[in-house]
Amino acid sequence: MLVCAERLRRGGVLLALGGVVALATPGAALAAPVDPSATSLDAAIAQCPTVKYYTVPDGSVGLFQVAAEQLDESLRAQEIYELNEGRQQPDGGALGAERTLAAGWKLILPDDASGPGVTEGTDPLCVAEAEREAAAAAAAAAQSPSPSPSVSPSPSASPSAQPSPSVSASPAAAQADDEGSGLDPKLLAAGAGVLVLLTVLALWWRPIFRTLWWPFKKLGSLNWPRPRLPEFLRVRIARKRRAEVTDLMLQDKGARVRAGTAVIEVQSAPAAVPARPLAVLAGRGDDLRLVVPADCTPPAGAWRAGTGEEATLWQRAAGRSSSAVSFATASQVIVRPAQAMLVALGMEEDRQVFVDFSRASGPVAIAGHRATAAEAVTVIAQGLRGIGCTVTWATPDRPLDRLLPERPEVSEGVRRVTSNAMWGPDAPSELREVIAVARPLTPAERDALADAPPGTLVVVTGESVYAHWQWRVDETGVLDTGAIGPRPLLRLPDPQ
Repeated sequence: MLVCAERLRRGGVLLALGGVVALATPGAALAAPVDPSATSLDAAIAQCPTVKYYTVPDGSVGLFQVAAEQLDESLRAQEIYELNEGRQQPDGGALGAERTLAAGWKLILPDDASGPGVTEGTDPLCVAEAEREAAAAAAAAAQSPSPSPSVSPSPSASPSAQPSPSVSASPAAAQADDEGSGLDPKLLAAGAGVLVLLTVLALWWRPIFRTLWWPFKKLGSLNWPRPRLPEFLRVRIARKRRAEVTDLMLQDKGARVRAGTAVIEVQSAPAAVPARPLAVLAGRGDDLRLVVPADCTPPAGAWRAGTGEEATLWQRAAGRSSSAVSFATASQVIVRPAQAMLVALGMEEDRQVFVDFSRASGPVAIAGHRATAAEAVTVIAQGLRGIGCTVTWATPDRPLDRLLPERPEVSEGVRRVTSNAMWGPDAPSELREVIAVARPLTPAERDALADAPPGTLVVVTGESVYAHWQWRVDETGVLDTGAIGPRPLLRLPDPQ
């Protein structure tokens, strides 16, 4: 819309200037033509708007990286694509459907862009286009043939056929020439009116369009019942967004290292009640957030606890964190190993969400959209297998009740410790066995969840009263982790 309006504005101004000059002095225009490269170029550049643009450096990954660095939100890459789609760059290329970038390109950014490398000035693509048009006009004028000289009458021509100078110079002949020109004053007036209208639209198109758009905007703000898309379309759109999230997570492979380091740091830092995080939200750089139990105290200086409903959400307070090394004696240094079983589930805003499944003291059930819930179980199972856990898949031939090992009997007088979703028991020192069920449970399998031993983590679809963590996912791929808090957009499973 912005590109079309600017072209209309530039074209309207040039047409208006040309029309006024032609109407004011038609004889002078025919006798002494003006060089278009000296007049139209400055006028066209003066009509170019002031925008914020970004010069693509060498080694740029793509629009998502530009949006993340300049707009602080990678999902706004679509806005940058719409502003630059099809516009010719200085090197002759253009941003197309493949969305590939080249070094030296000028990308027009939204008005709220404020990241490093943002320049505010005249639209460089508009200036380049005006220069190309002026150069093309100058080349066309240079290549046009000169007017042929008038042919003198032959000496053998009859004197009676040639008009005498006295006749051609008479007022009657001049009046006849004027009448024979065929220019209707009504057509001239209509052309002048069209030029004035185009000039007004080119100069004040924003307030005019804003006034015309106001009734439609007012109607759109009303609470009209909006039709809902069919489920297969919602799932298809969601899978496209989840594929983009998966690509972003694969590009930032250091997020897992930063999340694990944050867990070690919080566990080893001196505090009144040391924390064992339930989840880690890892952004770029030092952007780290932890979801911790409600009875923990943050380390001094390194982390800042939230207030109110976000009391269990810690955020890194400074770029320099506290050390993850604990000093036992003056000559001995002990580094505590990470006991977290962190699995990357997806992204919330611009942060990857890792959940520590060693905090689950019972089954994990995922309800909601059946196909998406099965994919969530697959993502969790693949993540646990990637960190060394033994994963067993329950099938109709091998149901869950047959795969569960024998649960040790509890002696009388020994109280069985239970826990809720936020506190949970301490993590075991060894890796546990994982049983995944990516299909609806049978009645026998639902009853078997009550007998899951502590050393086995069961991840199933559906709802269960025996689940330690009851999650829910819809067809859009948003995973609600319940009491833990984060609601990430689920990533796609790895192809098996």
